[in-house]
Amino acid sequence: MRSNYNASMTEVLKYEGGYVDHPKDPGGATNMGITMHTLASWRRKPVTKADVKALTRREALDIYRADYADPTGYDDLPAGLDHVALDGAVNSGVSRGVRWLQQAVGAKADGHMGPNTLRAAQAAPALTAIAKACKIRMGFLHGLSTFATFGKGWSRRVADVEAFATKLAGGFRAVAAGEQAAKAQVKRETSKATGAAAGGAGSMTLPDLPDWSTWAIAAAVVVMLVVIIGQRMHQKNRAAAFRAIGG
Repeated sequence: MRSNYNASMTEVLKYEGGYVDHPKDPGGATNMGITMHTLASWRRKPVTKADVKALTRREALDIYRADYADPTGYDDLPAGLDHVALDGAVNSGVSRGVRWLQQAVGAKADGHMGPNTLRAAQAAPALTAIAKACKIRMGFLHGLSTFATFGKGWSRRVADVEAFATKLAGGFRAVAAGEQAAKAQVKRETSKATGAAAGGAGSMTLPDLPDWSTWAIAAAVVVMLVVIIGQRMHQKNRAAAFRAIGG
């Protein structure tokens, strides 16, 4: 077992937490991130919400090792990319976690960890691949219908994943560089939001536009602002995560 596995699992469990049964969570009842389906598959028999609630940390860690760490090739991936793949797999399924990694390192994105993916991961610039995989993951999450409910938490989680993985791969100097880059991106996103709002307001005062055009422009501006504000929120979360882990 790789030496940073326990630290990686501590990071994962910060967000998986204890027992939760949120009505809008498609995974249903979970404990330490383990769903009823996962627990039933592990025990090879049907389980109840009570079984999920009574799950011990020891059994949860055994499940994580067998069902998530091993299938994502945790012990064979470069430091940092191991955590990116593991947390993505835990949060969204092994296939997606592996696929995001594959897209980031230029491997065939089939969702299956194999020798070609491992070679591509080992050859890729780790810091660049970490940032790219997290960006791809955020793009996927932002497109989910439940983003309005869980989006803020997902953003903080992915930001923390990137910061922790960056520390594993490049140390504190890389973390400091990541924080500065995120801060610069916050300024760019703020400028975009200001420009979009000003441009949209200006467009909507044109007297020769029919009413439907005015409303169409307004709707487009609102959508653009929502996207930009969401991106700015994530960049703020990235900067905060890098700052926190950099001490």
